[in-house]
Amino acid sequence: MQSLLVALLSVVLLAQRGEGLSIVGHRGGFSDNTSYVPEHSAAAYALGAYAGVAYLEPDVVSTKDHELMVMHGNDLGGTSDVAEKFPERVATKVISGKNVTGYFTEDFTWAEISTLRLRARAYGGQGALDGIYPFFRFSEMLEFTKTLARETNRWGELGVYPELKMPTYFRSLGLPLEEKYLQAAADAGYCTFDEAGFCASTTNGEAPGPFIAQSFYSAPLKYIQSHSEFQRVVLITSVVPRGPDKIKTAAQAEAYAKYADIVALPISWGAENFTRATLLAQAAGLEVHGWTTDVDPAPYRMLVDLGVTATFSNNANFADGVLQQMRQPQSEPDDDDAPDDDDAPDDDDAPCGDVPTEGSTGVPHHHGTGIAIGMVIGGVLGVLVGAGPVQVLRARYNSNRYHDIEG
Repeated sequence: MQSLLVALLSVVLLAQRGEGLSIVGHRGGFSDNTSYVPEHSAAAYALGAYAGVAYLEPDVVSTKDHELMVMHGNDLGGTSDVAEKFPERVATKVISGKNVTGYFTEDFTWAEISTLRLRARAYGGQGALDGIYPFFRFSEMLEFTKTLARETNRWGELGVYPELKMPTYFRSLGLPLEEKYLQAAADAGYCTFDEAGFCASTTNGEAPGPFIAQSFYSAPLKYIQSHSEFQRVVLITSVVPRGPDKIKTAAQAEAYAKYADIVALPISWGAENFTRATLLAQAAGLEVHGWTTDVDPAPYRMLVDLGVTATFSNNANFADGVLQQMRQPQSEPDDDDAPDDDDAPDDDDAPCGDVPTEGSTGVPHHHGTGIAIGMVIGGVLGVLVGAGPVQVLRARYNSNRYHDIEG
């Protein structure tokens, strides 16, 4: 099924890339509240790659039998059909001091998890691609990235940005992530172990692109630092004021720089907190990334102005459209070209997303990859799930697309 998806995509899509701010495809690049495909699925990663993201971002957790898999957190309930297939396995645990009820990866073997199918988080089990895609092992996701890099002619450019999720918790269960995380990277060709157990980055073109390790926790990043050459990103919590207070002084920023190359700051802090922390981090020699942008163009302007080099995006196609628009030269119209206030737009000037006219293709006008992705979604779904869900998915897709930046 994954090869079918890639084959269909490769026929009609061209990757859109540009200078400046790089896009990290959050959980693939189509996730959270703007998700019309299940996060961390083959579809999400493929669409993210073809939308031009610089990095695909998987979250890495462990199963009961210590297989590393890709999922945001350890509760299977939010993004799969686990409740229908294993209803008796629901449990309540104390995690980070809180009672949490769910279906936890550490209670399931990989063989059991491989029977589950993903669901889009945003649509309450009613997503048009729900029930099709299985979970990825981390190793499988890295191999799929290779496939996407080849199909998009982006070998050497398409990076991965995997997060070590809940590392302290999994280590307390006897399921540490760090060692297997590096082994998976080595097996996929991103690095090569020497006799001392140090994984040196490969330079022979075997990897499809760069590998950046990320975590909210210092211990796994220090482990990665002492065992590999990978760049390391420390994520700062979005909780206010606790998050901004973690990087409020030059000394705090310099402490992060001892074990990280990059600091990822939450855009949700607001412009004042984000700007102050960015300037402190940059002064300490740290690169700054932002998390997470969605379908509002305003944060992209702020990030570019501050010299932030990458941002996590929940909607990679929207991000691509924003950045393309920002790269367009701006010019004032001549007086003769300015429209009269009472002029109605011609049909050709109708905004994207209008109901298609009779005889049209049904794909609204859009620059970049949008039209191609819209077409390929229809093709993939027509093969996999039939015409009904195609119409639903197109409507949701069109509602999330970026058209123009005002002002």
